[in-house]
Amino acid sequence: MACPPRRTDRPPCTGWFAGCTVLVALVLTGGQAAEPALTPLVDDVPALTSLATPANGQTVYCLDGESAAVIALDPRAPDKRRTALAASGAGPRPQAIACLDSSTLAALCAEGHAWSLRTWRVQPDRAADPATPLQAVPLGTANEPTTTAPWLVVGRGREWLAVVGLPAPLPPVLRLPIAGARLGAASDRGCPKLAAGTRAAAAAASPADALVIVTSSARAPGDAGGDIVTYYSAAGRPLLALDTGLQGVRAAAFGRDDGALWVLAEAPAPGLWRLDAVFAAGRQAIRGSHAARLAAAAGLVSLDDRTVAVLAGPTNRRLVRLDLDTTENPGP
Repeated sequence: MACPPRRTDRPPCTGWFAGCTVLVALVLTGGQAAEPALTPLVDDVPALTSLATPANGQTVYCLDGESAAVIALDPRAPDKRRTALAASGAGPRPQAIACLDSSTLAALCAEGHAWSLRTWRVQPDRAADPATPLQAVPLGTANEPTTTAPWLVVGRGREWLAVVGLPAPLPPVLRLPIAGARLGAASDRGCPKLAAGTRAAAAAASPADALVIVTSSARAPGDAGGDIVTYYSAAGRPLLALDTGLQGVRAAAFGRDDGALWVLAEAPAPGLWRLDAVFAAGRQAIRGSHAARLAAAAGLVSLDDRTVAVLAGPTNRRLVRLDLDTTENPGP
């Protein structure tokens, strides 16, 4: 895809660019805005592991890693809480979740070393039965259980779903087409091939429908390099790759309209970071700013351009809503 002509008279842009390779400079701002307002949503389910939300952001689904049940709640009225998927007994257990649409829940499931994708219709008045999915799509068998939970990513156009981070020898990235509430067969054709020695740390879909993967690699003591964020085309080709300047990235999500990329990271400060594309000094640039200090944050979804929901806590995790100041940090 050809890059558009560069203009020098346009205003700063807060969205991330996909579709062309541009010169990018990363600036981590030293200043920090006031901590955002924090509202507890779930604080009595200590083993929460995965989050999902439909395109309208009106419901948050939370996976209980202990019972494998999925809880649904209104993030602005958390007392309106229900069980969307009942607890799993024997058989495949959900490891990660995603929303195909406002009424179809998908779960990446494992039974021993065998992996599959399963879907259910979710109802407001009763929990779906994990033993009777709407659809079950086999993904293959791994050599050993994964040490980190993989991710499910649904494209902005709701035309594809990606599975990122499956254990070997399964492909690191698989795609499945979405047709209404149905999934097609899984394939690694046209999927990104991660470099040897790297692992997927987070994944998300950009506003332009690109698959975005944050990768981490082993570092020598004192190495200041950060995790790498890469945009991929529909054919699996890297469009843009850069060092985030952050280490220990755990999750990523894009603002629903403004294109800002939010990530959870451990360093240089733990918690929520915002990575913005800006136009400064005659060139494209990326600015990172620390938005909220959170201990052991591990799950993130964007509800709208001013609100995110985050899973935080090293052992007794809780789900919180953060109401953010989205005013762009002017930097030093």
